[in-house]
Amino acid sequence: MKKLDKNVLLILIGLIGVPFVVQWLFCLQTPYRYFVANWSAGEILNYVGTSFLGLMVFIQNENLKERNDAAQKEIAQTAAMANELTVLSKIIDYELAKKESVEKQLMEYEEAVSVKNILFSINPDSSVVDIKHLTEIEHNLEDKYKQICETLNIPEQGETDYFSSCIKKTYLDAKDMISAIKKSSNNSENRVNPKELKDIQACLKEQREKMIKEKEKNMLHRREELCRLIRNNELNIREYREIY
Repeated sequence: MKKLDKNVLLILIGLIGVPFVVQWLFCLQTPYRYFVANWSAGEILNYVGTSFLGLMVFIQNENLKERNDAAQKEIAQTAAMANELTVLSKIIDYELAKKESVEKQLMEYEEAVSVKNILFSINPDSSVVDIKHLTEIEHNLEDKYKQICETLNIPEQGETDYFSSCIKKTYLDAKDMISAIKKSSNNSENRVNPKELKDIQACLKEQREKMIKEKEKNMLHRREELCRLIRNNELNIREYREIY
């Protein structure tokens, strides 16, 4: 608005002020021949008008250039924002898929380490162990454990967080129970003594409950992070680029 006011002022000066100045100069008398005009007032007005128009064209071009630069900057900012939104959208899709995958794998792992699932290999009436079924249960347990370790990046050795430790401990207790069943049924009839499994069953149940509680905390944390990502008001695109 200020630039527009300046342009209007220049136009008014050119249209009104210049003719008056020229008229005043031609009305003056001078004894010096060097200051006597050799051209007419019309020629001077034509020269001044042409120069004035050139100046106005220059000013208008500068204004157009500034507007164009501002428009280009705004377009670049819009493009950058659109790019960031695209990146965020892909991250959100990835996190949603990962969250669903982790939840599914943890549910399958919970089932694999459950006492009830392992005891399916034992006939409740005769206490006879179905070795083939027990082997299948053991292989399924190993597959589910390996899968969840790969998904959650749980190392085979070294320090881990408490949730990962619970997963490891539950797996080891489940393996101990399977080994105990095999050892107890190491007789001609493949019959197991349920009393010998009482303590290890209690240990596995307790450890599995701890793991489930930690799983709920872990999934809650994942949901909170995902909500922060979707809202995009607590974390910014730079932080996500550092993460991913």
